[in-house]
Amino acid sequence: MASPKEAYTTRDLLPLLGISSESTVIRRASREGWTSRPRKGRGGGNEWLLASMPKSTRKALLDGMLRTAAQEAEKNLPALPPLDAADPRRAIAARMSPLKHCSNRQREIAMARLALIREVERLAVLTGVDAAIMKLVQD
Repeated sequence: MASPKEAYTTRDLLPLLGISSESTVIRRASREGWTSRPRKGRGGGNEWLLASMPKSTRKALLDGMLRTAAQEAEKNLPALPPLDAADPRRAIAARMSPLKHCSNRQREIAMARLALIREVERLAVLTGVDAAIMKLVQD
């Protein structure tokens, strides 16, 4: 999943907000007073500025991003050997050559910490660091 952007097209917002029609997004934007700007590139149109969206909408976007990221991660997981099928983290940790001197448990802990830090960094663009941390804790 891509990191949060400063502006989204109506079509980009459909899956993130769980809305099925572009007209619903446009009505919501009008009702909530979102600001738009002309979209750069081919096709024209407008983009909705993230900064102009209310906190509840940004939270819904964050939830949608986490949901789609989880779905994409599941699709893109590499095939694991049969012995590691129960715990994919073990297979990933075993492939981390810079941490060869560490035990499997230490590598798993390092991977988990790195994953949390990366996720906080990615989500902080959208909500701020404290809100990103709280969202991950809740999830």
